Amino acid sequence: MRRPWFTSLLFLFLILPLLISPVGCFSRAQRKPPLGIIGAMPQVIAFYEKGWGGFLVGSWEAFKANAGQIQTISPFWHSIDGQGELVDSKFEKEVLDFAHSRNIKVVALFNNKKYPEGDNGAFLRNEADRKKVIDRILAVLDQNGYDGVNVDFELLKPDLKEALTDFVDKLSAALHGKNKLLAVSVFPQVDVSPEISGVYDYASLAKAADYLVLMAYDKHHEQSPPGPVAPLKWTEDNVSHALKFMPANKLALAIGSYGYDWPPGGKGEYIPASEALRRAQQAAADVQWDEDSQQAFFTYSVGGEKHQVWFQNAASVRQKIDLAKKKRLLAIALWRLGFEEPEVWNIIKSDLRK
Repeated sequence: MRRPWFTSLLFLFLILPLLISPVGCFSRAQRKPPLGIIGAMPQVIAFYEKGWGGFLVGSWEAFKANAGQIQTISPFWHSIDGQGELVDSKFEKEVLDFAHSRNIKVVALFNNKKYPEGDNGAFLRNEADRKKVIDRILAVLDQNGYDGVNVDFELLKPDLKEALTDFVDKLSAALHGKNKLLAVSVFPQVDVSPEISGVYDYASLAKAADYLVLMAYDKHHEQSPPGPVAPLKWTEDNVSHALKFMPANKLALAIGSYGYDWPPGGKGEYIPASEALRRAQQAAADVQWDEDSQQAFFTYSVGGEKHQVWFQNAASVRQKIDLAKKKRLLAIALWRLGFEEPEVWNIIKSDLRK
């Protein structure tokens, strides 16, 4: 939002010094770090899920065990359907109360439901629907006592860029009026199709939100051929690109503790890092290290079919933490609690909490 312009004198003595300062173009970034911890950057954001059964375990046990290393959790409890209705609520009051008892902020994630043959952002296409969704989010926030909201709208068509920006602007005004936080999760834009990432106006979103979460993973994914999930150079390039549009204390680097298991010529299976290691051990397969991508991988055979597994292990996570430290980012954001190797928490404790 622009400041009122009253007189040329006011402009010269108040506004001009901001414009010529090194951080003048990021004037909103002069706020205190939004997550509430001073002098402990990067901070730790942890995404939370209730769990889907089997090896897709819930996050509760990992959260309890590692709460002392976490400043914010973003639980995946709410989705928005094509009509702008909140659906599939998985709210867990026990988790919220536990977090607050340990001074951990709860910035709840609101995701958009995906429609393979439809419009994943239909509710953004007119102002009335955008207002309806904002009103519903605010009602849930007030009812449940969240500290903020993470807008995680994915696979939107690029022509929704202005609509998404308008939605975030208005939600930001409403949340900040309640002294609540706003985060926006965004896809990378370097070596990623504009059909996937073109909807995100990094600069405008960063001005409105308290911070952006860069989802720097899925370079290879379940629909692609086998390959590294988050190559280090690709991640570095995407962080550098994002920092052209916002200061470092507005950016959180999301790190995926997962991978994919690809059968020959088939769709990759989404698996936690912990499950990848279990499969390697079960198959007596050697986990190898790809020097080009700085990612772990292995192969094994089932019924005569050779599978390829690529995943982010603890060594990959450590490199991403080092990158966040080097760039002085606001936070790392772990996707997600319960998927990681236990060693990840030792790394966080030793590398971020010295």
